[in-house]
Amino acid sequence: MADLSQQGPFSFTVTSGALLMTNEDSIRYTVFEPLNEVLFPSVILCHGFFRNQTVMSNLAQHIASWGIKSISIDFNNSSLLNNDPMKDAQELKTLSDSLVPGELIYIGHSSGGMRSIISASQNSNVLAVLGLDLVNESDVNSEIYSLSIQLASSLSIPLWGLAGENSSCNSSGNGISLYSAAQSSNLVHLTDADHCDFEDPTDFLCEILCDGPNLNFSDEEINKTIKTLVTAFTLWQVGFDLNAYSLWTPGYAYYDNLIASGAAYQINTLEKDQELSLPNQIILKQNYPNPFNPVTSISYFLPLKYDIDISIYDIRGGLIKSILVNQKQMGHNTVIWDGKNFNNEDSSSGMYIFVLKAGELVKTKKMLYLK
Repeated sequence: MADLSQQGPFSFTVTSGALLMTNEDSIRYTVFEPLNEVLFPSVILCHGFFRNQTVMSNLAQHIASWGIKSISIDFNNSSLLNNDPMKDAQELKTLSDSLVPGELIYIGHSSGGMRSIISASQNSNVLAVLGLDLVNESDVNSEIYSLSIQLASSLSIPLWGLAGENSSCNSSGNGISLYSAAQSSNLVHLTDADHCDFEDPTDFLCEILCDGPNLNFSDEEINKTIKTLVTAFTLWQVGFDLNAYSLWTPGYAYYDNLIASGAAYQINTLEKDQELSLPNQIILKQNYPNPFNPVTSISYFLPLKYDIDISIYDIRGGLIKSILVNQKQMGHNTVIWDGKNFNNEDSSSGMYIFVLKAGELVKTKKMLYLK
């Protein structure tokens, strides 16, 4: 797998705008749009208390460089004089409905993570929430604290997170209670990570208030881990790279090395038989890239072991090539089609159908080959 901490292969455009809310306030945003011409679910990144979208901009650009549309926003009600998580959560949903007509993921830092949970409880298009050193507001508003726990427990989608060391900006660890309440959660602690490490870029204000010592790992090592895990979670959850889940999974090299080196540990126990909240149905993803030339990848998920076949047909139903025949598989898998037929000749441009047969179940999708 590629190094997800590095810049991805996709170029992207950057556009800024503002969406007028019903109360005549405007919520400002910036869209980082990859040029891959493939529609995957998008990501909205939410900043913490008394901050703005600037501190999430580098992470948004990084995710866009891996082919996923990313949007950073400015909350209107997250300041010392005006702190209203419920209003921000509703405005987040309104903006999501306007800018992302389909499915999406929320990634929220600090209290932006809590606002993401509240908004996700109101938005059926949200696939997952990832919290970055998530902070709840128990010291400010006990009613919001209780409500956010109740809403977290109502979520059927994955609520995952990365957490840092205790600091003046996150001293009580009250965000952990949200993960404990959620039906499908996973929270990983990063050693020596402070609250500012989850912002990119951070600034002197956060460093003065929240910076912590680096006793074992440098800021560069921590930031590399954060980028890797955030990008892996995103690529996995939107269906761009179903194998990216391995970076969060016990039994795989990257995750096991994090634990063995002391760079990370599980805060809430990840049950092996839970299989990381993987779906319990067979999933056939759209090929990528699409349109394609000269090769494309086909990804799929099998919750159990099946005898499977994967074949390519032309639009008239003629068999072009069998890629897999009678192979027993389970889990996340990917196969490649190079556009060639049974005779190893290049197929002509046009629409094709790829078919996954798993037991008695058949799944099909269309793809476009352009030469």
